[in-house]
Amino acid sequence: RVLWALELASRAGLPPQRARHIGMLISSYGQEAVASQNVAQFFRSARRSESYSRFWHEDPDYYFTITPVGRDQLMSAMHGDSAKLRAKRSSSSGHD
Repeated sequence: RVLWALELASRAGLPPQRARHIGMLISSYGQEAVASQNVAQFFRSARRSESYSRFWHEDPDYYFTITPVGRDQLMSAMHGDSAKLRAKRSSSSGHD
């Protein structure tokens, strides 16, 4: 969800986003209630792991933008979800 919101902000031409704004983007446009403090906690936890922090850039402190690696990860996940959904629809349509 965080990568999706960062990509949404990027495509909309918005400046780097704080956790509060990311939570608002997810809640407003993703139609899923996400507390801003949960987004902030996610970033605090993710800072401890370089494997996640490559998905976004933080500059200045606590302002985030998606990186090309994050964008690729998001697109890969979205295409994977689409393929799973198509497969599920295909298998369920054969049981009519």
